[in-house]
Amino acid sequence: MHNYWDIRFFGFGFSPLVNDYKIVTIGMIEQDAKVNSLSKRSWEELDYVIARVGHMIQPIVIVNGTVFWLGWGNIGHGYIVISFDIAMEEFSLISIPLPSSISCLELKLIVYENKLALFRTPNMRSNIGSPFIDLWVMDQESSSPSGNSWWGTWTKK
Repeated sequence: MHNYWDIRFFGFGFSPLVNDYKIVTIGMIEQDAKVNSLSKRSWEELDYVIARVGHMIQPIVIVNGTVFWLGWGNIGHGYIVISFDIAMEEFSLISIPLPSSISCLELKLIVYENKLALFRTPNMRSNIGSPFIDLWVMDQESSSPSGNSWWGTWTKK
């Protein structure tokens, strides 16, 4: 039975590997996910086993055929990046390069030189934390067949 009060997050992107646009939707309460391939014009259920994610923060970022959201994990996991590989139709979690439980920061995912990046600024509502602005860039180390596995190293610029 569909929960009409479910909180749903959406992503939309293109993968040159499969030459297709896809829409992905994730239900945070029902912990389900669906994808719609525009070339197939149909919705399919996805395996969604990322139960550690409690909330996802919009807007999305799309880099090289992968959709990214900044999220907040359940049970003390703090900030985390959720990725969806459009070609492989797979989700994964990426740790952030900062203490993930810091609440005095404003974090935003961006694209920098065609790479996933994390922009950190102090939270203006809090006088706690560093007054500096940081830019962290993910250097991708591909290991999946699609080339979109986002396991790599964060580098501070």
